[in-house]
Amino acid sequence: MQVTLYADYAPWPLWSNGLLDENALPLSDETTDRIKACFNAYADPPRPHWPLWTPPEGTVGPDDEEAAWVAEGEPLREVIQPELAPHYEVAFDA
Repeated sequence: MQVTLYADYAPWPLWSNGLLDENALPLSDETTDRIKACFNAYADPPRPHWPLWTPPEGTVGPDDEEAAWVAEGEPLREVIQPELAPHYEVAFDA
């Protein structure tokens, strides 16, 4: 089954034939927190009870911040994939 990491104005960024529930997949707490932090950069307004993502040093302005956030997607997919293998294939859609 394919799971896609995709930020949209939804409560969680993992999709598979529709939005998945936050607790639907066997992800570690550490990975879940990293997903929440990255996704919280996209949320408007940010969710105060979720960890916050910090753009890399030297990031200036919203365009740089968005580019840095998108660049975080593939490394995040690489963290998620081993936790869900072999039953799921994880894709990233910026």
